Amino acid sequence: MTAILFENDNLSLHSVPIDQSEQVVVTFSPRLGAPRPGPAHPNAGFGQEFFRKSGISVFHVVAKWNHWWQLDEMEEVLQAIRDRRGTRALWTYGASMGGAGALMFADRLEAAGAIAMSPQASVDLSRADF
Repeated sequence: MTAILFENDNLSLHSVPIDQSEQVVVTFSPRLGAPRPGPAHPNAGFGQEFFRKSGISVFHVVAKWNHWWQLDEMEEVLQAIRDRRGTRALWTYGASMGGAGALMFADRLEAAGAIAMSPQASVDLSRADF
């Protein structure tokens, strides 16, 4: 059963616990096609169906607009994950903006690893429009 652990105008955190899961994954949603502040994005989480079918516990961090995870409330969201992860190995996962989030927060979540597909990054901040 999915539970919403955190929600505001910027993002939401959904938990889909599986008791017998040996691992837990934290997904970060990808960049939205157009910024959409307001109600939650219709997809509850990146890769949700795959993790459900695979029997893997998952936390979905879902962006409501393209903020690139540069939000004050991220520490509260990360703490909610830390408080509920248990002793299982944790992985972060995402693509695009979500891949950037998976890399940004892997250390702070003490993740065993991060899977980041096409994360947006630039060594020249003056050229990065995100």
